[in-house]
Amino acid sequence: SNNIHLIQLRDNYSVYENNAENFLNSTVLTGNMKAKKFKTSVDEIGYTHTRYQVTYNNAIVNNTQIIVHSLNGKVVSINGDLNSIKEPSNALILAESKALQNALQKVGAKKYKWENQAEEAHMRTALNKPDFSYYPKGELILHTKGDKVYYAYKFTIYAEEPLYRVNVIIDAGNGTVLDEENLIC
Repeated sequence: SNNIHLIQLRDNYSVYENNAENFLNSTVLTGNMKAKKFKTSVDEIGYTHTRYQVTYNNAIVNNTQIIVHSLNGKVVSINGDLNSIKEPSNALILAESKALQNALQKVGAKKYKWENQAEEAHMRTALNKPDFSYYPKGELILHTKGDKVYYAYKFTIYAEEPLYRVNVIIDAGNGTVLDEENLIC
């Protein structure tokens, strides 16, 4: 297969760290795919590692990222998921609220974390985030299952009874559950 996992830049080819997102979007990624910076860290030997989320038509490509490695402001290498994405096999039809109903039906808990107001109030204070809530908010993503790609909503659902924390991925076309990612091991 023609999968690209690493790009090493020649010494005579310069891409600067502050232009990396432009470079990814104009040269590396194709079609409706875009990279968006979401996290930067510097290691003990001075390299800067900038992580980018990959989107397709503004939907986040699930479990996909690109990491740009630079030294002294100059990009040295790029790695991650640098391959083009298949066209989604479904259309974005379902409203987020309906997708959430389907996700909650799948989990079927007796009590959810967002129903515990004391705990939410504690977390707002502890995290210094006055708008903190465990209430699930749908994130529009592209999800790969088998050899197909789907527009989907991803919800992180935290149940208190029984204790369960999971990402439920709902097909944004027909509302079926595509996947469940257990977050408590």
